[in-house]
Amino acid sequence: MYTLDPQTRHAIDQYMKRVGTLNGTENYNSPFDVAPAVEQKIIDQYNQQTDFLKRVNIIQVKNGHGQKLGLGSNKSVASTTDTKTQDRQPVDIYGVEGVDEYLCTKTNYDIALYWEIIDSWGHLSNFQKRCAKLVVQTIAQDKQRIGFNGVKRSPTSDRVANPLLQDVNIGWLEKMRLNNSQRVIKDEVVGASKEFKTLDALVESAVHELIGENHRNGGDLVAISSANLVQDKYIGLLNQTHEPTEQQASKALYQTKRLGTLPVDTPSFFVPNGLLITSYDNLSIYIQKGTHRRYFKDEPERDRTVDFHSMNECFVVEDYSKAVLFDNLTVEK
Repeated sequence: MYTLDPQTRHAIDQYMKRVGTLNGTENYNSPFDVAPAVEQKIIDQYNQQTDFLKRVNIIQVKNGHGQKLGLGSNKSVASTTDTKTQDRQPVDIYGVEGVDEYLCTKTNYDIALYWEIIDSWGHLSNFQKRCAKLVVQTIAQDKQRIGFNGVKRSPTSDRVANPLLQDVNIGWLEKMRLNNSQRVIKDEVVGASKEFKTLDALVESAVHELIGENHRNGGDLVAISSANLVQDKYIGLLNQTHEPTEQQASKALYQTKRLGTLPVDTPSFFVPNGLLITSYDNLSIYIQKGTHRRYFKDEPERDRTVDFHSMNECFVVEDYSKAVLFDNLTVEK
C-alpha cells in the first residue's frame, strides 16, 4: 500500500474540500450536483482545451430531449412589409432539416489520481490548479474522441475493444451516416485514373453539388481531414529541390493548407482517411443543465483518489445540408 506524503495528503484534501465548497457542499465524498455557475465555467474551460473544441459549440440545454437549436443556419431575415395591408412575417432562423432530434444520455468521466504521481506535486503552490486542469483537459479530449469516433452507446462500454470510445456515445460522423446518407460518400478514390484527379477537385465538387445552396458561399466552410490525406497532397510539394523563391512559396503554401478553396483542419482523433466538409458552428455538444454530478473517493486498495464525474450530453450536427462526409477516402500513389 502506498502512503502519501503528509504535505500531499493535505493538498489533495484541501483540493477536494475546495471543489465541494464551490459547489455548496461540505460532503464531497458523496455525490453532489455541480453548481450552475461552476457548471458553465467548466463548459467554458472545455472549449479552451483543444484547438478544435475552441471552434465548435459546447452549450447547455434545459431539456434532455428536443429539437436541435439550428446554430449556424445562415438564414436570411431581412424584408420589407406594407403594414397597412398585412402583418410583418418573422423568420424562424432555427429551422433546419428535421431529420432527427437531440437526445442527451449519461456519460461517466471518472478519473483516477494515482498517489505515486500526484505525490510529486504536493509541495507545489499550484497543486489545485494542476489537478483541476488535468481533469478538465482529460474530459475535453475524450469529448473530441467521441465526437469523431462514437458509433453507439453501449450499456457498459469496453475501453479495450474501443480505445477511441466508439461505444460511449454517437458522434458527429456517425450522425451523418445515420441521418444524412445522401451526403456520405464511401470508398472514393482520387487519382490520375479516376474522375477526380486531385483532392482539390473533389472538395470543390462536393461544395457545389452536395452542400446546400444557401451555405455554399457563406465563407465559413472548412475541410476537416485526417492528417494522412493532407500529407499525401503536400509531401510531393515539399519533397522537391526548388529555387530559393520557389522554396519559400512552397513553404507558404504548406503553412496555409487548403483543399480546393477551403482551409484545412487536421484535429486529433479524427478518423483515418476521413474528410468532413462543414462549418465549425454546425457541430455542437449539448450538455443538459443540472446533470453534471461529481464526487471524490479515496481508494487505498488501489493507491489512488478517484474523481467521479457524470453528465448528460449528446453530439449534434445542426444542419445536415451544411455537411458532406467522405468515408475511407484514398489517394492513388
